Amino acid sequence: MKLSLSQVKIYFLLAFVILFTASCEKDEEVKPSDVTGEWTVSSVSIELNVGDKSFIDYLVDALGVSDTEAQLFESLFEDALEEGFTGTIEFKSDNTYVSTFEGSTETGTWELISGGEQMILDKGTADEITLDILSLSDNMMKVGLSEEETEDLDSDGTAETISINVELTLEK
Repeated sequence: MKLSLSQVKIYFLLAFVILFTASCEKDEEVKPSDVTGEWTVSSVSIELNVGDKSFIDYLVDALGVSDTEAQLFESLFEDALEEGFTGTIEFKSDNTYVSTFEGSTETGTWELISGGEQMILDKGTADEITLDILSLSDNMMKVGLSEEETEDLDSDGTAETISINVELTLEK
């Protein structure tokens, strides 16, 4: 059977619509009950960049330190940051939380937004933080946090953009 050009176009359009709608099906929305419970930080991953360079490359290129010194400095900096993420956080069903990090306990509020793709801690306060929910199962949740700051690190009169990306793995 030979198809006309208009039939081929129609079949192609139908195939495209079917594939597009199938690929756009949304995963099940995260509900508050999915995150309720006590979670312990099991791992931390930190990526640090200055402008378009890795932290190590920036230290070597802009500040003239050796590659070995730059790696040591980055390791010490990341270790200090990771220590700040050692602890637990309990998300309660009344949308409050209790966190204990580095022996200090804090309380606040939480809510899911963007169809459960993000969580806001302490909305509307100076401590507001938005976390991306990267993955979630019954006993494991991965969240990401990205921050940007500007500061003149090399005292040249121009502020550099410092990007910090943190990924936390939490376990029940």
